[in-house]
Amino acid sequence: MTKQIATIRKNTQVTPSSPQRGVRFRSVFGWISIVVFGGAAVLQGCGSGMDAIDRRLEKVLGQSTARTGIEAVPKITPSVQPARDPDMYDGKPNTTNPVVAQLSFEPLDRGEPGTPAVVEGLNARLSAYARAAVGLDAPNAIDLSLSSALRLSQQQGDEYLSAEEDYIVSAIRLLIERHRWGPRLFADSTVTFDGQGDQGSFDNAMNVVNSLRATQQLPYGGQAEARWVWNATEQLRSSVSGQYRDSSSLILDANIPLLRGAGMVARESLIQSERDLVYAARDFESFRRTYFVGIAQDYFRLLQNINELRNRIANLKSLGRYVSEQEALYSAGRISQFKVNEARNDLVSAMSTLASSREQYTLALDRFKLRVGIHADQPVRLVGATINVSEPSTTLDEAAKSAAGVPPRPPEPPRPAHRYAPRSPQRPEPAAAGPEPLRPGRHPHRPA
Repeated sequence: MTKQIATIRKNTQVTPSSPQRGVRFRSVFGWISIVVFGGAAVLQGCGSGMDAIDRRLEKVLGQSTARTGIEAVPKITPSVQPARDPDMYDGKPNTTNPVVAQLSFEPLDRGEPGTPAVVEGLNARLSAYARAAVGLDAPNAIDLSLSSALRLSQQQGDEYLSAEEDYIVSAIRLLIERHRWGPRLFADSTVTFDGQGDQGSFDNAMNVVNSLRATQQLPYGGQAEARWVWNATEQLRSSVSGQYRDSSSLILDANIPLLRGAGMVARESLIQSERDLVYAARDFESFRRTYFVGIAQDYFRLLQNINELRNRIANLKSLGRYVSEQEALYSAGRISQFKVNEARNDLVSAMSTLASSREQYTLALDRFKLRVGIHADQPVRLVGATINVSEPSTTLDEAAKSAAGVPPRPPEPPRPAHRYAPRSPQRPEPAAAGPEPLRPGRHPHRPA
């Protein structure tokens, strides 16, 4: 149901002979200048408007975080106008597609196939690559501890930033929905030129329509609107019928549903946006905890790989000494050639295992650097972490209930000490009755 509450109209008509024509004509251009300068002011105020939106967004995120018990709040960076790049508007960007002849490389000299030099050269290259990857020989290597890895992953990790953006987008959707349910102001201005005539004689007219309106969504459905329309028409060529017309109207109307769309169902979109923000806050906190645990697991796994590499290097040195001992024993004639070959086979197998472990460690380190937001070419040095965790004082049943979300049982209050009344002096107990004395003429074992 739409109901027009009130309409107030004002009409003004001025003929060409009226002295107010010039004033009215100048007022038309006055309105045009007001519209132009008003639009420029609006465009200039976009920057301050974005800052206000950022502040409102921070407030909404802070309220949602406090309500859901989240420990970290996404950080809103100030809005910055990006620099214009001419290539962004290029409809035909350049494509780099070299031909096969331009792709060349220098072949690597691996040595004679089947000789130990091939394996030794491969191990040397992998060792040099691994040392460069872990930052042993790089002067620009950065020390990466567990705390710094967690901090970098929170600042520049792609996974964390994507989850944070999803949470912020949910808050922006809520702000948009709240804006729709608040008072909204609109200003529309239209300037038209019309010409009609015949045989070289034309009558030109200029029409200016300015409409200002404010709308408000009603809490239980419907919409209320207040609109002011100003219309001015001016003949640009003097004629007998030329005249100036000026009209303005103030209209108040409301659209109130009676059945469909009435009641709390009208606020369904706003309620759903509020709920979506709560769900997004929960998902972000769940992801944040899982993400940090995964970063810590990857970090400790890398430290474990480093220890395994050290053990394999120590084992390789020990096998090298063992091969030398076996060769010396064979030269002395105390063992056969088979024992020497077996020791050499163990040494080559250990070298191959070490090379494979180095390659796996390098690949795992590159993946970890990309996950925390470090460039793959940046060498890093992992710093060992010491975590002091106290042993919890709990039982198996309490741990299972805590994991299942069952609240712990409150401790029982201490029992009050019993207060006994002072005992009264005890009376002497009567002596136990002895056997009944025998009557004269009665046998003790014969019934009476």
